[in-house]
Amino acid sequence: ITTTNAGTGTGASDILTVGVPNIDKVFSPTPIQLGQNSTLTFTLGNGTNAAMTAVAFTDNFPAAPQQMVVATPSTTTNTCGGTFTATAGATSVNLTGATIPANSTCTVSVVVTVPTNGAAIATYNNTSGQITAAGPLNGNTASASLVVTQAVPTVNKAFTTMGGLTVGGSQTLSFTVTQP
Repeated sequence: ITTTNAGTGTGASDILTVGVPNIDKVFSPTPIQLGQNSTLTFTLGNGTNAAMTAVAFTDNFPAAPQQMVVATPSTTTNTCGGTFTATAGATSVNLTGATIPANSTCTVSVVVTVPTNGAAIATYNNTSGQITAAGPLNGNTASASLVVTQAVPTVNKAFTTMGGLTVGGSQTLSFTVTQP
């Protein structure tokens, strides 16, 4: 490097890597039968050497074919800190003020459900909002699908006559089929 007033110097270079937060999500289990719940887990990642703060995202649940909601009672987990809002019956969840440790991940989860009518039998495709962190740093969105199938009938059987069975005697065997 040469300047007119400071003489000649040596060159310098460096690479500045700016990481952004990332988000992934999964429903478990999927598929579920009509009337069952599934746990939606978000994994937030940080591939940098410094903690990411003020991490936030919102996830609006799909309204079609039927509205997905936070199950009642609301059951959540949160290893990211901050505030994870998931009110029973709500059509969305959000996380604010979280921290993702350096070179690490953290998770938040919520139990969700769909209505129990036949129209709810379908695939629910769900994409979260973009994850953000202080900086401002804008990361990706995350997508996952929940498959809801018809509830499977159950069959129970029982002998309705009590007592022993004698040679040449008879017993009554009853079957009860229940469609949930």
